[in-house]
Amino acid sequence: MSKRALWIACATIAASSLSGVAVGADQSMAEHAVDDDDVAGLSEIVVTATRRPTYLQETPIAITAFTSGEIDRQHIEDLTNLAIVAPSLVFTALSRQEAYPSIRGTTVGNDAPGSDLGVSLFIDDVPTTGVGDNDPNLFDLQSIEVLRGPQGTLFGRNVTGGALVIHTSAPDFATHEKAELTYGNYNLAEGRGYLTGAIIDNKLAGKVTFDIRRQDGIINNRYLPGETDSTKLWGTRAQLLWTPTENLRVLGGVDFTHDTSPYKVQQLIGNFQPSSFPPLSYGPSDTDQAAEPRGDSKTGGGLIRVNYSAPFGTISSITGFRHADSRDFFSTTADPLNAILQANHVEADQVTEEIHLASPVAQRLGWVTGLFFLNSNREGIHRYNINAPPNSIAGLAAPPYNNGPFTAVNDQHVKSHSYAAFGDINYALTAAWKLTVGARYTKEDKSGHSEVNDTSGLSPDLAATYSHSWHAFNPKGTLYYQPTKQFLAYATVASGFKSGGFDTAATTNQGLATPFQPEKVVSYELGAKITAFDNRLIFNAAAYYAKYTELQVQEFTNLQYITSNAGVANIPGAELESIFNATSWLTLLAIIATWTLATRSTCKETARTLPTTKFHSTSNITSPWAATCILCPRFGRAVSYASAATLRTKAGSISKTKITTIHSLATILVSAAWRTCTSIGSPPMRRGKYLYGPITSITSATSSTPPT
Repeated sequence: MSKRALWIACATIAASSLSGVAVGADQSMAEHAVDDDDVAGLSEIVVTATRRPTYLQETPIAITAFTSGEIDRQHIEDLTNLAIVAPSLVFTALSRQEAYPSIRGTTVGNDAPGSDLGVSLFIDDVPTTGVGDNDPNLFDLQSIEVLRGPQGTLFGRNVTGGALVIHTSAPDFATHEKAELTYGNYNLAEGRGYLTGAIIDNKLAGKVTFDIRRQDGIINNRYLPGETDSTKLWGTRAQLLWTPTENLRVLGGVDFTHDTSPYKVQQLIGNFQPSSFPPLSYGPSDTDQAAEPRGDSKTGGGLIRVNYSAPFGTISSITGFRHADSRDFFSTTADPLNAILQANHVEADQVTEEIHLASPVAQRLGWVTGLFFLNSNREGIHRYNINAPPNSIAGLAAPPYNNGPFTAVNDQHVKSHSYAAFGDINYALTAAWKLTVGARYTKEDKSGHSEVNDTSGLSPDLAATYSHSWHAFNPKGTLYYQPTKQFLAYATVASGFKSGGFDTAATTNQGLATPFQPEKVVSYELGAKITAFDNRLIFNAAAYYAKYTELQVQEFTNLQYITSNAGVANIPGAELESIFNATSWLTLLAIIATWTLATRSTCKETARTLPTTKFHSTSNITSPWAATCILCPRFGRAVSYASAATLRTKAGSISKTKITTIHSLATILVSAAWRTCTSIGSPPMRRGKYLYGPITSITSATSSTPPT
């Protein structure tokens, strides 16, 4: 293909891949041949962002949703794929054992047991434990919803930026089974499948899923034999659905994932060649570390959900348990002398219970109210083995690194309890105007102990026992106008908070015992959702202004990252997502997001200049703009065009106020594919290397009824 033709294709074709505004054409129309003029409308998507089932285009919340068909057809394996097409979502996965989701620019990359994130992940309405439990198996799901903006009223703490809501596919009384095999480069081998059906007709159904994945290393280790950064994991999920009466529905399930992939493969960036080191390689496919990384992560949980329908509403009880246990070993400095090695163990156990009552749907006054309880135990042990030569980068940094080999250990145990009561009311003022108001009150406490010590003798051993409690009140109000099903406009004022906590980095016992305060946000948002051309076009837009107080940030002090509270942060931004079924075989998708972060704190800092611009590509190519053609395993060809740019400026010491501004310029994705190709768009990709699959898919069913 010529270069000109490639650019024309990139500019004019867009894919059905990962289209989350509204997903795919109507399946009944996709099952038979149609003329070019017989164009299917986009199917309606049901979401649960209001804790009641509503249609996506009739819900006054900024949401990107993905249905089971789209997730399966595009072979989505992790949340990194979704970040490509969900506006304002950034998913930083250092590994499956350590992942940091961020929405609308908010999060702190801290894996300490006493710290939390600003975006929470919910699996079947059960919150996960945090950093070590944020990258679940995405096979055989009912839906994924990316909720943008504070969701504190209905989802509680730690959703200042938003929430990721995953619903697994429940068991079906009709028997279905499916198996899928994938083979790719670097000897990728993957097997996935499920079996579901009735155990007792119309009373008890069951379902079992499995996922096994193996792949050789893709990074060349120049100082150890072979390659590293391999993949070794397997997972399973089992569920039972009991329906003794028409009004009672009980769903129980367990899931487990075991990942022994190497945790972190560190790579050097630059061109510096120290005289005391062997020759270093800065190639994108090379690592210079002389230590083989190791990882061993076990995550899983259990769920019991009971729904009882009565004339006045539906009573739901959601009992959840989550467990995460992760051990890893890796090189921090990525050098052949192994100047700094880390060995970490993070463990968490969490029990949650939510009871809520929701009114019947389709009435003028709708409401939901409930209670929530959380009990969590988290432990983190971080061990550093330091052997930095005096003339190495680590040795030259500062004491105690230049004082010979020693070992440092940070140990933290934290218990958390959270109690909440919430309510939300929706009232139709007229046929077109509706008002929603809600509020949530949360009380939580954290207690624990920390120990910090090292064998260098240059810093004192530290130990502290601590406890603290906080409370928060999070109201929300939305006024929206919907004269027809094709148009919705809304204005929202929402609030949320991220838990306070305790950090492991400190230089005194008092510092270990001093908590950082909860982060609070109030967001003002205007949005519109438009459906046109016989449901072939969807256009959604949102503009927001989020005002943070006590923003939690990490500052590098005394060779440590310490979590503290900035004074005020303001984040204005805008988002646009659109999807259009142009013909029976072509879908166009456009996504744009932009935001600006400005923080103010009372800490005085000397003014300094940083690089004013920095560009990066979503495909890990040094060029800021990249276009790549990928051969489809079945038919046609996919053309992907992606861009991302970040502008950073920083100034300080202005009237004793520190101001930081980050502009994340528009991230635009336009991708293209023939709709008859079932497995392209966003192929599995790791460090810029494309993998091929699936090449074999076997599906059988004893009933014509599709899986739920």
